[in-house]
Amino acid sequence: VLRTDSTCPGSPPGPPRLCEQVTQTALALRWDPPHSDGGSVVLGYELLVVSAERFAALASGGSDGDLQQHAVTADAACMAVAEGLQPGKAYCFAVRAQNIKGWGNTSRWSGPIRTAPPPPGMPARPRPIDATARSIAMEWDPPDSDCPLLEYEIWCGVALGMEAAGAATPGAAPLAGGRRNRTRRTALRITGLAPSTGYCFRVRARNSTGWSQWSTPSEATCTSDVHSLEDIKAAVLK
Repeated sequence: VLRTDSTCPGSPPGPPRLCEQVTQTALALRWDPPHSDGGSVVLGYELLVVSAERFAALASGGSDGDLQQHAVTADAACMAVAEGLQPGKAYCFAVRAQNIKGWGNTSRWSGPIRTAPPPPGMPARPRPIDATARSIAMEWDPPDSDCPLLEYEIWCGVALGMEAAGAATPGAAPLAGGRRNRTRRTALRITGLAPSTGYCFRVRARNSTGWSQWSTPSEATCTSDVHSLEDIKAAVLK
């Protein structure tokens, strides 16, 4: 039987592809093993990553110095997690296999794969529009977000002092109590309030990643002593 010496893996692995849920700072990737291991078992893989912005320069003849080498697997499992990435940023990936003779050729590069965007920024404090005896209408500006905003949650509590709105820790959740309402708009009328009573409001926004921090509390806003037609209807229908 004629035997030949083994060589480095004779063909590159398949290009990396996303295999699990995306997070803000990590991407789990999988690939197919090389068709030829060079006559020696594959010992592990090296995953290469470059930002999509720099990939064009690399494809145009840039140096390997543009690469960031993120992971070398300890075994032959065709899977690795690229960590330490930036939220909401696109990356391209390639992989190469190693056997006892050394490293094989690098696979084709993947297309751009994007990490999850960060949550929205903290909204500015909500502003009062008008008030009746049983309701207060508030509005706010949409915060910065790298992807579409899905909804808002507005908190309303009696203004017994700024502590009642959880203002001691900016961005922290309001203290227990109060009421919460959700809307897709940047304005909302909160009903069922007590007449001639001061209230504070806070708002937060949600995108596909999650919720923003809570805004700082609004200025204390009082309900009036004048009942609107809607107030009267709500009282009659109770």
